[in-house]
Amino acid sequence: MKKTLVLFLALFLGLSTYQVGASTSEPLYKYKKLADETMGYDKTDPVMYYNGSTEQIEIPVAYNQEQTQFKSSWIGTIFNLHFPQISDETAFKEMYESRLDDFESWNMNAMIFQVRPLLDAFYPSAINPTSEFLSGKQGQDVDFDPLAYMVDATHERGMEYHAWFNPYRVTNSDIMSAGVLAKLSAVGFSKEDVAAMNTGERVAALNKAGVLADTNFAVKNPGYVLEFQGKLFLNPGEPDVINHVGDTIHEVVTNYDVDAIHFDDYFYPYKGAVLKDENGVDIPNSEIFGSKNEDRATFEKYGKGYEDSPAGIESWRRDNVTKLIDKVNDVIGTHNNKTESSVQFGISPFGIWEHKSIDDRGSNTPQGSSKSYSQTIFADTYQWIKDGKLDYVAPQIYWAFGAGAAPYGELARWWDQAVEGTQTKLYIGHANYKHVNNSWDSDWKNPEEINNQMKFNQTLSNIAGSALYGYSDIMPSNLDTVDPAKRGAHAIKNESLEILRNDSFAKVSLSPSHPQLSHGNVVPLDGIELKDNTLLWTETNNTNARMYVVYGGDEGQSVDDIMQTGTILGKVNFAGKQDYVFDVSNASYDTYVVSVVDKAYVQTDGKTAETFVFDATLQNLALEIKKDTTLTKQQFLDLLQIQANDTYQVATNFDEVFDASKLGTVQISVTLTSDRTGASVPFSVNLNIVKADTNPEVKPEPEPKPETKPDKDNNESPTTLPATGVQENYLGYSILVAGFVLVIFGKRRHNKAK
Repeated sequence: MKKTLVLFLALFLGLSTYQVGASTSEPLYKYKKLADETMGYDKTDPVMYYNGSTEQIEIPVAYNQEQTQFKSSWIGTIFNLHFPQISDETAFKEMYESRLDDFESWNMNAMIFQVRPLLDAFYPSAINPTSEFLSGKQGQDVDFDPLAYMVDATHERGMEYHAWFNPYRVTNSDIMSAGVLAKLSAVGFSKEDVAAMNTGERVAALNKAGVLADTNFAVKNPGYVLEFQGKLFLNPGEPDVINHVGDTIHEVVTNYDVDAIHFDDYFYPYKGAVLKDENGVDIPNSEIFGSKNEDRATFEKYGKGYEDSPAGIESWRRDNVTKLIDKVNDVIGTHNNKTESSVQFGISPFGIWEHKSIDDRGSNTPQGSSKSYSQTIFADTYQWIKDGKLDYVAPQIYWAFGAGAAPYGELARWWDQAVEGTQTKLYIGHANYKHVNNSWDSDWKNPEEINNQMKFNQTLSNIAGSALYGYSDIMPSNLDTVDPAKRGAHAIKNESLEILRNDSFAKVSLSPSHPQLSHGNVVPLDGIELKDNTLLWTETNNTNARMYVVYGGDEGQSVDDIMQTGTILGKVNFAGKQDYVFDVSNASYDTYVVSVVDKAYVQTDGKTAETFVFDATLQNLALEIKKDTTLTKQQFLDLLQIQANDTYQVATNFDEVFDASKLGTVQISVTLTSDRTGASVPFSVNLNIVKADTNPEVKPEPEPKPETKPDKDNNESPTTLPATGVQENYLGYSILVAGFVLVIFGKRRHNKAK
């Protein structure tokens, strides 16, 4: 009856809202200052998918998290953006653990960490110098391996580790900036000297100044370096550059158990500033790479078969980047096949691929907006997806729903359609930083903006998760220490974080699986025991898993239902064939299920935990001995013939109550306690002490028993009863044999006396 009433109400409310999945949606309106001077949604100003669209954006009322959903953030190390320069091992580890703590508090399941901000490395490398953002100076080593530690520590938390690389970037500061000129001046180069240098000379000068290490690929190969508006990068058109990047990736996937290789959006340069001539007049197209024929010689060298025109050169540049993608793909694929690894290859491209007015495959975005397919960057992400070159894509849709130049709703829907029918997983990059950096924009004065984006993503079936940019902007600001002029913007950011943490990031989720990378060599557990609020299992089959997932469910739920809708209680890192323990004392579920996850994050069937009950028995609860017989406590316990399904401790009052000098029955208490669960089983044993016979009747000797084979390790060791660990000394047989000897000896003496 209640379900019928709820359904009726939902249908009634559907007059003004409509269903998306299991929840209802409401139309979105522009967030701005209202007539009463407060900020809010203006019901007279609907937000459409894009300018000229007739569809209004609808936002689901509730966020219903899927069991599987990618959740992450980026930690950039360029200029120590999100991680300070630390060369001490202990301090580095403490700082990284604090980052993991923060990710864990967000229920994130993946870490994206920049291990190559320039042509350098956050790990010991034979082909790239140690990063200045790690050691303080490029090429200056540290005495530990940060990447090895980070990968292991991240896996211990049940998270993926995505190693983030910039493939081409040599420098990220304008060589004519004050900071760089100061370093060059220290080794004898004036500003005028630097201005007159060609690109190769600038590479040499930066090397002399200690900015670029001797082992830097650019220093070794200055002819492979291009320059755009004072910044240096490797020439994507040179085959040796592609090979060097491939070698860099090979070194990492070979030496480290990373889950993914991650590239961002930096390929060919973005637009720069518009340059001016000597008269201060803007130079047309000067903000576009190639306007000064920077790579003209390379095109003439390798561009055979391409039309010598702006369109032909753009096509050649796109193919150069695609060759890099193919190279990395080949390196990773070869490694995965050779070692049965499952390393992913993912890219986080610029949020706009191309405009529909230029290419029918593009998005409904105005031509004045930036894009990444033509004119700049030259990344054909769309085709990479269609050709199966990427395992995931995380487009940086760093705009609000109401942004005319790049509306979030239109772009999210475009990317959702781009991955349709492919193996490429789609994660969305969100711009948390804009609450502060774009505080002038009314859209970013809305603390619900990103959570609305998370809700909206539920309406698009191919979106499998989100990443928040960047780490500093998922941490709340201390309003007492920020600039008073920006305090309001930081307060909005803080409110946004609270909304996200309590809604779309409130629950633990699993990383999406990549079946195309799975080797199918991971099998379910043989069994799991629940012993006194502890799950116990022993891994006996798997050698190449990533982790175990522990679920809690209700009585009557099937295993599949629990894995799909139950609560994820935790993830346990796979550490080989050994015993595993998981504490559920703080949980209160009727059923517990554990699955195994391989390195492609494909799950096995789940196994239900069976409740363990400590079971122990005594074969002899009544014993009889002769008066004045010597009997130790251990001999007494051996006579009981204890059997149990767990190792145990034994407690008894034998020493206090046993007295063989008195006839009668002694009641002895025996308590067995399980070593692992602490459960106890009590017994009461009757020990009857009887009078010894004065003239015992001679009985025939019993048939001798088969000889017991001696233990090959210790011939004098007594037999051990199965599963108990209690030794049996056959005291009863000893007493019986001794009695026969006494009888025979006594009879002989009697005959002799006659």
